[in-house]
Amino acid sequence: MQPKSGDLLLGIKAGANLSNISGKDDRYVYKSRFGFHAGLVGRYSFDNKMALQTEILYNNVGALTEFADNDFDTKGTITLQNITIPVNFQYKIVPKLYAETGPEFNFNLTAKHKSRDQYDWESDWKEYTKGFYFGWTIGAGYELSNNSIFNLRYSMGLTSPFKNVGNLTTDDFRLGNLQGGFIYFFK
Repeated sequence: MQPKSGDLLLGIKAGANLSNISGKDDRYVYKSRFGFHAGLVGRYSFDNKMALQTEILYNNVGALTEFADNDFDTKGTITLQNITIPVNFQYKIVPKLYAETGPEFNFNLTAKHKSRDQYDWESDWKEYTKGFYFGWTIGAGYELSNNSIFNLRYSMGLTSPFKNVGNLTTDDFRLGNLQGGFIYFFK
């Protein structure tokens, strides 16, 4: 797809996530978990090398948890369901390959912590999560055909998705997310 100045393309995107939560926590050990994303894409080309792409994605992210105390062997899954809006500046390195970077805005819809072992429990973490948190992305895309692209991107949290509650300070918690997805532009 050879973009021209002023080209606006609209499309869809879907793929898989591998996300994790980082930060010091005396109660939990966090491990990566798989999720998914899907949504709409728009790309505006400034010329045949540079473009601005924005997306509106449903994003299922979070982490697997284990209690840090080995005497209490319980495992869980934290699931955050977000509307994620990345806005990426893209630069074409070679004809079919581009690099991208830009801000990412995350709006939290739900947050849950649920068991994944013999104990049956689920807790709503919405009260512990912020309605909005901010990240930065870096990635690349490869054109597979005239209107389909494989995109690989890492999103690093710049602000915490969690609220400070009681004596627990969560300012150093961050959500990292590796996304692999396919984009299809309508012609």
